[in-house]
Amino acid sequence: MFGGGCATRLERRAGPGLGSVDRGAQFLKLHLYSGEAYVLSSWKVDGAGAVISGPGEHWGPDRLHGERAAVYRVSLRDVAMFETNTHTRSPSDGRMVAATGVSLAISVTVLLLIVSIGGGFGNDR
Repeated sequence: MFGGGCATRLERRAGPGLGSVDRGAQFLKLHLYSGEAYVLSSWKVDGAGAVISGPGEHWGPDRLHGERAAVYRVSLRDVAMFETNTHTRSPSDGRMVAATGVSLAISVTVLLLIVSIGGGFGNDR
């Protein structure tokens, strides 16, 4: 009933190079030219900048069967697109929480005032 500032939005970044994604994102999706895809977590690029590695999932072109492994190593030249999705809090969350709090306080105050003066709620004197 009183949704207290739970609004988030999904920020999707995608592009042909690592420079187009959020390097701080928890997961990195690698879309390969072959149609396969990897979703890596705790990922890193090797010193030569040729291979990206990390634990995660591998999906075939049909996306029907995913496999998990402790470490995948993917050549950067095989990657058609890099993608990150980050959930960010809406900048208006603080204002929404404040407005909800004020509205709730006013409602409770009015309710207590009505009860204290003996009005309403079937109290016929």
